[in-house]
Amino acid sequence: CFLSLIYGEDSEEIKVLRHFRDEALDKTPEGKETIRVYYKWSTEILRIMEEDEKVKEVLKAVTDGILPLIKTSVELSEGDTSTSTMVGGHRGKILLTY
Repeated sequence: CFLSLIYGEDSEEIKVLRHFRDEALDKTPEGKETIRVYYKWSTEILRIMEEDEKVKEVLKAVTDGILPLIKTSVELSEGDTSTSTMVGGHRGKILLTY
């Protein structure tokens, strides 16, 4: 998993991403397709990252940008709604943190 190379296998970020994969993405056809594509390209992305540190930095910046939304989603799925709200009426909701 190329994200493990970025954050470390046992990092908090990887735990959050795995929870999101298992508890949100894996519950919908679109999410399952996202997982399939991720794993299809993961090995190639990992190879490119090992050859080019800039690619690794860009992927980390992109992932860092969406991690707050994913963390909010994980918190909501665990019942912590104290500082967050959901907008939308279906899976794949937009999550806003105040």
